Amino acid sequence: MKMPVVAYRKMSMNESVASTCCFRVVVHPTNFYSEVLHGGTLEEGALPAWISEIPREWAQLDFDVDFSGYTGETLIPFRNELLDGWWVLGVSDGAIVSAAPMDALLGDPGDGLKTANAGCAHGTSACLYFTDGEDGWLHKHSADAHMYGGDNWKEPHEAMQFNS
Repeated sequence: MKMPVVAYRKMSMNESVASTCCFRVVVHPTNFYSEVLHGGTLEEGALPAWISEIPREWAQLDFDVDFSGYTGETLIPFRNELLDGWWVLGVSDGAIVSAAPMDALLGDPGDGLKTANAGCAHGTSACLYFTDGEDGWLHKHSADAHMYGGDNWKEPHEAMQFNS
């Protein structure tokens, strides 16, 4: 029975670090190209930026709420399992000051709230919760979690390059 041939080689530093980056530049004597390390594509564009006036909790729903005509406490949606539906908490200075079924709150034009963009996935130019940031390179549709994608690596994020 023949023994398998085993070849050992030292892993260079750039191989271990590169796994946390979005892409690397491969250089040949005659040309160079970008290689995406975690699936997806690299595209030039503006990364969507979160609008701070709208609480992030609203992004858990598949529609936007237009807050432009609203003044008052911070409104936070939550799923009430006992009542089998969505409710909205009104929070002021860290204390809950009101609670109402979401349908009732959004259906009252006097509250200055209205729904928009039914089926919105958030993070796109059509979403009320985001605006375009600075132009740059974006990593879109990545297939693996990696450091520069953060917790939301499936969402478009700034493409970081590994330089050896």
